[in-house]
Amino acid sequence: MSHEFAIDFIEAKKELLYLAGIALSEISAPAKFSQLNQYQKKTQQKLATVDLQLEAIIVDGEPVEQIEADSAAMIAISGDWQTIITSAQKLGWRSKSGRLLRTSDIVLTLSDE
Repeated sequence: MSHEFAIDFIEAKKELLYLAGIALSEISAPAKFSQLNQYQKKTQQKLATVDLQLEAIIVDGEPVEQIEADSAAMIAISGDWQTIITSAQKLGWRSKSGRLLRTSDIVLTLSDE
């Protein structure tokens, strides 16, 4: 089953990257993400191929095994996630205390296809 997550907030801690945002489809752990995409005004552009593993899903401060589509959550991912940070910085995301916050209508998403 295909899964996709829209990113609004990024924070790196040790070997994990924490992303807060909206699940655009149902996501269950374990899962892998293989593409970083950019959406702007209904246009999708593939930015990069990535190899990321979903390590945890957090909802309301508690770990869960699954999130439904259109649900707010935080996910923790492992792998080579530097491309996500670089892409957010290029788009001018606001940086504060080592965190990146989306401040425009350009959305980054992770997907498995």
